Formats: sequence, C-alpha cells, structure tokens
Amino acid sequence: MNQKPIDDSLQHLSELHEIQVKDVQYWRAEMEKNEESQSLRRALCRSIFSLIEGTSYLLKKSALDVEDAKQIFTNADFALLNDEGYELDSRGYAKVIRKHLPTLANIRYSMEAFSKSNHSKYSPNCSGQGWQDIQLAYEIRNRLTHPKSTTDLNLTKKDMKTIEGAYKWFMVAYTMCFVETIKSLKKHKGIT
Repeated sequence: MNQKPIDDSLQHLSELHEIQVKDVQYWRAEMEKNEESQSLRRALCRSIFSLIEGTSYLLKKSALDVEDAKQIFTNADFALLNDEGYELDSRGYAKVIRKHLPTLANIRYSMEAFSKSNHSKYSPNCSGQGWQDIQLAYEIRNRLTHPKSTTDLNLTKKDMKTIEGAYKWFMVAYTMCFVETIKSLKKHKGIT
C-alpha cells in the first residue's frame, strides 16, 4: 500500500495548522496588552477564520489522498471535496466550475469526509453552544469582510467572546476528528 500521498497530505495539514495556531496565539498575546484595540481584535478574528477555513480545505484534500478514495466517496463527494460543480457552456458542453460551498456546512463536511476517508465515523457535535458560537461568529466575520460602514468594523467584547467560542469549538472538533481517526486507523489497519 502506498502511504506516501496521505502522509504528505497529513504533514502539510499539520504544518499549516501549527503555523495558524501560532498566529492565533500571537494575536491573543498582543490583545492581552491592549484589549480595546479594534485593529488587534480584527487581526485575531481574521487569524481564527483563516485557521478554520484553511484547515477545513486541507481536511478535504487529505480525504482525497487516501488510496481507496474511489471506493469511499461518490461522484458528488469528489465534486464537493474539490470545490467543484458543473454546468453547460454556450455550446452545450459540460464544464467544471468553481463551487462556493456554504461555509458552515463545508466545515462540518470536511471533518466528516476526512474521518470517512480514514474509516472513522466521527461527526462534529453541532448541537451545543459551540456550534451556535461558530454560526454567530461567521455573521461577525462576514460583517468584517464585507463592511457597509465603519461601525461594521467594530468588534465588541461580546463579539470577541463569540469568536473565541467558535475557535474553541473548532479546535475541540478538529482534535476529536484526529483522535477518532487515529483510533479507527489502528483498528482498521491493525496498527498498535
């Protein structure tokens, strides 16, 4: 069995995630020095969402790198894992288009697809306060990313608490995704 692609993929995922966690830690430390700074609040917010979205993307790419991906995933899964859709051009030929997936569903799907690709049944808990925080935090993120006025750029302490809750939810879900995947791989492949 050729483990090279998945090993490289997991190494890349791990490295990116580690760098982004350090970024979040840096901006948190800076905020401790000046909690009222709107610039620092926005930097921390952007750093957290970069981590969440980047990690989600690489979880999907790692899912595609497993040797038996063609037996695990449907054609629809392959399209979603590649952020692709299809449409007809003006001559009636099918063409691949970049598909923007709904962010929250994509986060959840990325963990489930990664788990499934590694013979795990892990699914993140999307019923508690953490999931509510991530839903609200994405509204905040969208307000920051697409401001209509200067007030859209202001982050309150309540906003920051919500964003921190979203980060905590994601980190717990991501960690559990890996823990359950490792357990499953050990069982599936007889690794001790």
